[in-house]
Amino acid sequence: MAGFTSACTVAEPTEDEIGASSEAWCTNPEGTNAMIAALAVSIGRELGRWQIPTDFMIVRGTYNQEMLQLTNTGMQQCYSRGNQCQNTKALLAFQDARYDQMLEFPGNQKLSSWSYAARLVSGYREQVTCESRPSNNPYQVNNCPAEQHKLTHLGSFKHLTIPTINPL
Repeated sequence: MAGFTSACTVAEPTEDEIGASSEAWCTNPEGTNAMIAALAVSIGRELGRWQIPTDFMIVRGTYNQEMLQLTNTGMQQCYSRGNQCQNTKALLAFQDARYDQMLEFPGNQKLSSWSYAARLVSGYREQVTCESRPSNNPYQVNNCPAEQHKLTHLGSFKHLTIPTINPL
């Protein structure tokens, strides 16, 4: 899903950039990249698969804006894995316009709930379109075969810190 997977694309940094940059290498426009990355991790851990059109649907939220919500199938997937998708539901809740500008990231970047919801819905629609295309012609320009992904959490780092790089 473009909205989920394009959260942070980074070119290889130069030596000057590594030595002189104290800013994040990934931009975080309106706080959406950080939220999308967190949501992708949560989906992997709690649902254990990447089947966005099956596990999510578009609903209307506060002020009638479109946003994503777990489907009954998605919730059943969580239950089958022994959880209730608490993190995923909490991260999705920040699409609600009532939370606009209430979550702040480092650098005083505040989350735009409107932009977050719009990016998720747009990515969802792109994925639905992608998966509706025939996958029997690998030479077709618009071919977008979608594989079923089963995700397994292998581990995590506790108390991970990013070292500060001082310029020479």
